[in-house]
Amino acid sequence: MLKNSTLTTFLVFFCALGFIAAPIICAQDIYFYCPDEVLFLRQGQQIFQRTFTEKDLNGNCGGDAMVRRNPRFALYILGGLDLAAQKTQKILYNVDRNIIRKILLAVIAAGSTTLFYLLVKTSVSQYAGMIAVMFLLINPYFQLISRSVLLELPMLFFTLCALLELVYLEKKLQYPLPWKSILRFGFLAGMAVSCKLYAFPLYPSFLIIILSQKTKFVLKDRIKAVFLIVFCGLAIFVVTNSSLRHNFFEGIKDMTINHLSNKNGGGIYTRNYSGALNIFLYPFALFGQTPFTMSREIKLTDLRMIDFIGVFLGYLLLMYNLIKKNFIVNKVAYVWGANSFIFMWLVMVSLPSCTYISKIFLIPSIDLIWIILGMFQDQQTNLNDKKAQSSQ
Repeated sequence: MLKNSTLTTFLVFFCALGFIAAPIICAQDIYFYCPDEVLFLRQGQQIFQRTFTEKDLNGNCGGDAMVRRNPRFALYILGGLDLAAQKTQKILYNVDRNIIRKILLAVIAAGSTTLFYLLVKTSVSQYAGMIAVMFLLINPYFQLISRSVLLELPMLFFTLCALLELVYLEKKLQYPLPWKSILRFGFLAGMAVSCKLYAFPLYPSFLIIILSQKTKFVLKDRIKAVFLIVFCGLAIFVVTNSSLRHNFFEGIKDMTINHLSNKNGGGIYTRNYSGALNIFLYPFALFGQTPFTMSREIKLTDLRMIDFIGVFLGYLLLMYNLIKKNFIVNKVAYVWGANSFIFMWLVMVSLPSCTYISKIFLIPSIDLIWIILGMFQDQQTNLNDKKAQSSQ
């Protein structure tokens, strides 16, 4: 079975879909887990209708302040999913519309799971990819996101697409540069950031990968590659956000400075270092259920003893991978991980503790799974060497 890569990939997708969708169907899960879900769903419906039904290209200019402070591409996707759920409900009369909507979200979550499998399989090994799927499906952050109408799920899907392209790109970086692959990464990264700015570390990750490559590229080509992905990202970002076309700098301010500022305090001048220490604890508590909720802030006191054991084991495995120098082979995972941790730490420093909710830790926790599973790299290489020697 493992030899048939395509079949295995399909099996991963359908097993993940079954795992995510089964509780939704069996428990008749029609509930919203976060107040933002209703807001994003309503705005997604309006934006999708105005843009594609009424042909109003400026239809996503206004909206609630919370919506204005986020990129809009994910709202198009949520609006499209709601329209598909509405059409499907006309065929399946007895099925609640929320159930259909959540199953469609489960399809995107299963696609994200499959992409994570391919990502770990390509950079580490196929067996590590299988383990990564199991770890992701029981990860509490992913479980919450996979059944919620939030911007994080579309962002995760396109982020994993971009990272997979970056892994392929890193493996075949040679002269001349693979411009088609660079172009694909630029568009995928642009779509991820256009869903939510948490995907921004994709850009410094690309910059580090291409500048640190030892192959003798012409410096001019490296600079062209960086400008190309920035141009692709900006193009998608502006096209999907009419507020940026209306007033670019005011729109950027809404999504950055104004987004961090709220009635509870926070902003670019906030320095909440004590609360930001959570970034060094929560992503490592990968499998605990108690502290992870979408409806209230997280607190350090929510962590149980078993969670602290998980944190200790997480750091132990991370140190093991660093000592084994797996970052030499699995470079993209470490570069992306460092950038995402730094970026999310900066975000958390700028927020008051009362605004922390667990979805903030989605990207760092997934990257930790990827890095920790790098420990299977050497084992798989040794197995391949032994097979090659026995066949001779």
